[in-house]
Amino acid sequence: MITLLSALGFLLSFRVRSRAALELELVALRHQVTVLRRQRPGWHHRYERLAA
Repeated sequence: MITLLSALGFLLSFRVRSRAALELELVALRHQVTVLRRQRPGWHHRYERLAA
């Protein structure tokens, strides 16, 4: 029974950590987009036209 509860606790903590890792990656990607926009001011407008 303790093993089952331990495994369940591990799975729940893994999901929390993976969510935190995804949020951290999202912050890093948003930073990269901001840097690209500063380097090439018209870049995102051309991409949006292609994506539409």
